[in-house]
Amino acid sequence: MPNTKGYRRGTRYMFSIPFRHHGNASEACVSVDRMDVVKFIENWLTLTGAPFGVFRRIGPLVTSTYLKVFKVGDIVDIKGLGSVQKGMPHKVYHGKTGRVFNVTKRALGVVVNKQIRNRIIPKKINVRIEHVKHSKCRDDFLRRVKENERKKKEAKEKGEFVQLKRQPVGPTCGHFVSTKNNVPEVVLPVPYEFVA
Repeated sequence: MPNTKGYRRGTRYMFSIPFRHHGNASEACVSVDRMDVVKFIENWLTLTGAPFGVFRRIGPLVTSTYLKVFKVGDIVDIKGLGSVQKGMPHKVYHGKTGRVFNVTKRALGVVVNKQIRNRIIPKKINVRIEHVKHSKCRDDFLRRVKENERKKKEAKEKGEFVQLKRQPVGPTCGHFVSTKNNVPEVVLPVPYEFVA
């Protein structure tokens, strides 16, 4: 049987959502005090006897998805959401990271690199906000920049030199191994046996 030629072929597991992970009812209560939400959950659990995950994950799409702010120049990850068919990216771009070049009322324009044989082409695609999320690829870098600035300021006040470059992890230092309650084990090669 030949392969199907459909636009979404081979995406059965790519765009699927894990079982009972379709939403987060507790996140929808953004205007309610956190302690009130916790008390409500505890009461609900005692009345129904259901596990916490069932309450937390069943429901419509999370409200916070539509409250995220995207700006031109932001780095975003493209992740197709199977429950929203409108504005879905092609399966080629699923899992790719790109930069926002246009923001509209319900969608984003994203520049993504696509490899075609021996060249990489920047492609401009339009995706709805349900299918994108802020990328965390620069979080570690930005954290390191802030930390370096703090170290530089402290070193300047003390008049000292501080090493700001990341250093590779060196080899393990030499140390003594105690044989008390640690009997040495002799390891020998297995003798070769010729099997006819």
